[in-house]
Amino acid sequence: MRYHQKFSRLCTTRHPMRGGALAVLGGALLLFSGCSQKDAAKCQQGQEGVRKSVQAGDDALIQQWRQYAYKYCEDQALLSSLDREITEKRAAEAKRKAEEAKQKAANDQLVALFLKWAGENKAAPERAASNAACEGGEAEERSHERWCNGTRTAGAHILSVRYWEKESAAAKFEVKIPQPITCEALGAHRVIRAWTIPNQPIKRFHCEITGGPAAGLQAMVSQAVNAPLHVFSAKYLEMDAGLKTKLTSEGL
Repeated sequence: MRYHQKFSRLCTTRHPMRGGALAVLGGALLLFSGCSQKDAAKCQQGQEGVRKSVQAGDDALIQQWRQYAYKYCEDQALLSSLDREITEKRAAEAKRKAEEAKQKAANDQLVALFLKWAGENKAAPERAASNAACEGGEAEERSHERWCNGTRTAGAHILSVRYWEKESAAAKFEVKIPQPITCEALGAHRVIRAWTIPNQPIKRFHCEITGGPAAGLQAMVSQAVNAPLHVFSAKYLEMDAGLKTKLTSEGL
């Protein structure tokens, strides 16, 4: 016990060289080489550094802080637990990124399919869906002055079309998009207006599609989960007062 206490004092106290100090220098160096560098405060700092680096996804910093923790932490069980935490959080982060990539790919695929469908039918929207039904009664049926609506499915998604029977160039196509998008998702485009929906932290965009199969049509995009994507002709916008008001004055 006395030897241990003396050893501890040597590890924490500086001793000036006197008299025959040089004669015992070799033995002193051997003794000091066994002094512990462990430090509880620095151990805690190392653990916190590891956790913040894992959260930031910085592998280089994770390794640096891990080495720091191993240098100053004395509890081996704690160090093993820290390594498990690193492994688990890395695995969780990799799973999250993979899921995000999967959702984005599915989103992109749906948008591309929808724009292709809208583009192929923009000149003749009555061919976009086989189950189209028109509004109004006999008078409207004779005059063709009526709105017609149809749907088709794409996997779990419903694509819808609305057009004016007498002038079918007035058409709107619609689908709900699972993940938030902006006009960027539509490919080549020009943003006409961007605004925030009143009382909601949701951005909305009015854009013109300038490339791809739906070129020449316009779109209204809401940056929210499961928000409808509306793609429509300029002629349709002239005839839908509600949509026109939303595009020109909502959020002002």
